[in-house]
Amino acid sequence: MLGGAGVSNFGDEFMVRRWLEFYKEHGLEGELTIDGASAENLSGLFGGIYRKASFVSVFNALKYSGPDNFWESLRRGLNFYDNGGLNNYREFKKWSEKIISTKLMHLHGGGYINEIWPQSAFLLGVAAATKLKYNCKLVGTGIGLLPLSKVPDLYRDEFNKIINTFDFIECRDYDSYLFLKNSVDNADNIFYGLDDTYLAHVDNVSNVDGCNLHISYFSKAKESLHRLLNKLPDEYFNKFSNVYFWECTMQDRECFDIVKAKHPKVKLLDYRDLVLNPLPVNAGDEMITARFHPHLLAARKGVAGYYREDGSYYDVKQGSVVDLGSPFKSIEKITASHISQQAFNRIVSFEDARVAMKRILGARIVEYYKNSN
Repeated sequence: MLGGAGVSNFGDEFMVRRWLEFYKEHGLEGELTIDGASAENLSGLFGGIYRKASFVSVFNALKYSGPDNFWESLRRGLNFYDNGGLNNYREFKKWSEKIISTKLMHLHGGGYINEIWPQSAFLLGVAAATKLKYNCKLVGTGIGLLPLSKVPDLYRDEFNKIINTFDFIECRDYDSYLFLKNSVDNADNIFYGLDDTYLAHVDNVSNVDGCNLHISYFSKAKESLHRLLNKLPDEYFNKFSNVYFWECTMQDRECFDIVKAKHPKVKLLDYRDLVLNPLPVNAGDEMITARFHPHLLAARKGVAGYYREDGSYYDVKQGSVVDLGSPFKSIEKITASHISQQAFNRIVSFEDARVAMKRILGARIVEYYKNSN
């Protein structure tokens, strides 16, 4: 399993947790190798729970030794084995046999492959190269690819080859799906699906009293957070039984400190709490968020609230949750009044069906693995 986890980020790690749970249910825990940004971080988070799985950083480590350009990184990944592969990297040669014997490569979900992090394109290219070299199965789930510019003519054939090499690619947002469908010839293996967190229902603490407020912000949006806190009167915060701050990465601590300075009763949930423990969210709670996964997971439990738009990367992500039926509104429309709960909440109403659909996809991957040579 290959992807963007291992950076101590709630969303990426939470998706890996969902797949670890699912594969363990199907008796495959001992067959799993998870390649992430930091083997130490992944092992520290999951190693005590999933003792039979292996956590490494091979392809993720190698992506940083290439060009800082999306399309050149993509090409480098596709040509990786033709240019010597792991034989060029003494510290990684010990993993050669593991890669040669790979029966299935799973590029798991997230929004980590785009031009914000251009070297991540290496993962897309090397995943396809591994299938072409060693004839393994290759799947992608819950993928978000934007922002990404139009495929340059110079790389069009290689991009087509890479995407068509996948047995299937599931896109978690419609914009990424359209990008691939419009960029790739004969793209019958691409479909519009769901975020990887839909592998299971949202675990939540159901005995949290009263109506609670949840806040999730990142440091680049701290000026927006300052303006928001100055706009809302103290009475807005005092009406909640609890105020929780979701620290999705350690960099979010600065925003927690900003909230705490104004409202000392706020409680911190760090990324380990969020990944490993049930979430203290219930229908009737409210949320203010600049982040994607807090919005998605809270909305699925019947929470209403407000999301921040920033005009770029997060607009696609937040918009994809609204497309699923989230009742959240733009933060520009926030008021100090309680949010009236909708009689019909579309994202909640479709929860069971969507989890069932995602698990069918997971079962298809398991079947691929068990039937591979």
